[in-house]
Amino acid sequence: MHRRGEIRITPAHIEKKLQALCECGFKIVPPYSCEDILRVFEKLVDEDAVGVYANGGRNNVEAFTLWLTIFSLGEDYKEDDDDYEYGRCYCENLLFAEFETYNGYETYMDAVERMVKITQGTLKLDNLKSWYSEEDNKVWISFEFRGKEYKFSYEFKKWFDDVGLLIPIIKLLEIADPTKIFAYYDFGEMNAIICIGKGDLEKLNKRKINFKPLGQKLKKLENYNLY
Repeated sequence: MHRRGEIRITPAHIEKKLQALCECGFKIVPPYSCEDILRVFEKLVDEDAVGVYANGGRNNVEAFTLWLTIFSLGEDYKEDDDDYEYGRCYCENLLFAEFETYNGYETYMDAVERMVKITQGTLKLDNLKSWYSEEDNKVWISFEFRGKEYKFSYEFKKWFDDVGLLIPIIKLLEIADPTKIFAYYDFGEMNAIICIGKGDLEKLNKRKINFKPLGQKLKKLENYNLY
């Protein structure tokens, strides 16, 4: 058992959560195991980061273990300097998006490419291009989908989440495969985003693993254009 104060986590707790996620459409990369998750847990406890990210779940073993399991799938630590290695994910159809401001068109293209990647071949885009203007704080992205060119622009007026760029990707996934959906799990400043079947999302919710349709989160975003 791994513990510190009121936090008590056992391999049995984690194995249960991993099995539940796999049964609900998570494509976890083998040989990822509960030992890997516990390693992330120990680092978070050492840095006293648990309370920052757990959203009040640290007094509830079941809720906290679920949070820790999902979080660990998208995070890793470099062995040489014990630092975070962001962007490395142990689930093929999962990504993490943080609130931050970007500079440079490469980052916007990366955001779109990450979303396309977690569809695991369902959504195929060609000739992806992006432009960003610091002067008016706008980004333009274009690509081809099933032989048709799409272009969209987005204007940012405040700090934003990179998922705000991905409204057209959500719409095109509905065309590519109406049975699939992008869903998100809210960590506060960070979101876990997964591409799964709509039936899998129902399974998650029945297990009280509260992923929600990503489209619902983005409805309030303004200044968006698809043309």
